[in-house]
Amino acid sequence: MADQIRVMISSRNGSPIVLDGKRRSLTYTYLRRKMKTTLEEKKPFGDQLFNVFINEEESRPTTSGPWELSLAEARKADIVIVLYNGDAGWHGFGEFRSIGICHAEMREAIEHARHKVYGIRFDPPEQRAKDKTDENQERLNANFRTYVEQQSLSWLSLAQTEQQALELLQSIIHHALTDMVKNYAHKTPVGRRDHGSALDWSNKTYDARIRAMEAVLIGEFENAGGRPADAGSDAKDRARDDDSGAENRESKQQWLKQNGKRVLYILHAVPEAMSTAAARERVGRPFHTDYLASEKLGKKSARTAGPVHIIACYKGITENQAVALLGRPDVTTIKTNFGVLGVDQISKVQCIFLRDCSDPGAIRHAVLRAFRWLASTGEIDRLVKRAEARKNIVAAIRAEL
Repeated sequence: MADQIRVMISSRNGSPIVLDGKRRSLTYTYLRRKMKTTLEEKKPFGDQLFNVFINEEESRPTTSGPWELSLAEARKADIVIVLYNGDAGWHGFGEFRSIGICHAEMREAIEHARHKVYGIRFDPPEQRAKDKTDENQERLNANFRTYVEQQSLSWLSLAQTEQQALELLQSIIHHALTDMVKNYAHKTPVGRRDHGSALDWSNKTYDARIRAMEAVLIGEFENAGGRPADAGSDAKDRARDDDSGAENRESKQQWLKQNGKRVLYILHAVPEAMSTAAARERVGRPFHTDYLASEKLGKKSARTAGPVHIIACYKGITENQAVALLGRPDVTTIKTNFGVLGVDQISKVQCIFLRDCSDPGAIRHAVLRAFRWLASTGEIDRLVKRAEARKNIVAAIRAEL
């Protein structure tokens, strides 16, 4: 129902569960049904809140119908909970023969909306009781385990008893609901600029809108523990005065500690659509002056890295637009839920483009999503490594001037 929260529980069905290090007669079907009952019996304010989907189809169907149903549910669900034991599940036929159903469901959910996917882990690999499976099934299982390892998932908590599994279920639901409310309640719908602060920003000139957008970016960095590159200046106060007309280069350069390094971020704003030349020119190609930050980074300091550019886009951003700004066709662009990450693998220029930054809430939401994505995918490791290389490159440029 539209007024209920849709939860999908994904796992093998008839496989025995290993709890307390022992292979039990209980199956995942038993646990899935118990979880479904536990959630659907919860009726805050007198009404059923959760609608839980579990798929108890036959293990070896002859058509792809159950696959299409499961993948559709993985996309539609508001919360997907994976009961993971390393088993990819049965494969289908034709196009579905090369992947297990559990693998397919998890991949579909993560690709659709990574933030909604949670999991409970059972039976660590080193203790896992092995089933008699054919060689293809073993290959599917190995591919599934590799896929999960590559995702750098932080939510995969171990349950060693039935009670722990049910407690983790409730913890996951609590976290998921809190996350939804906190991170989405104040976000302006994409494209709507006719109410509230979005309307206020619509009425600003380019200059005033740029100052307002940059002030929010600065505030978000400072809330995350960032520090102005020139800590001695009264950067914060000047940045907040979006009617002063004063340029504050220093406050737009922020240190943020990541992976043990102080990474220098430079903040920018495009005050209209990226397709509008006059708005796009307000940013230009900001990395062309990265060498000016060389003294701040310090040639001999092993603790600093950067710069990395954050570009808040008032409207959308496409991969082609990111490529055009970077100035070379052979660059890496990754489209994400917050916008686009653009990387020149040769010069180590990195630009994080935030899309639909039409009001303060939208910018805060985009920054949150960007840093969550970097952390959850492990991309933060590559970003910091490239930022260290970029520091060396701009130092060499500076030395030649």
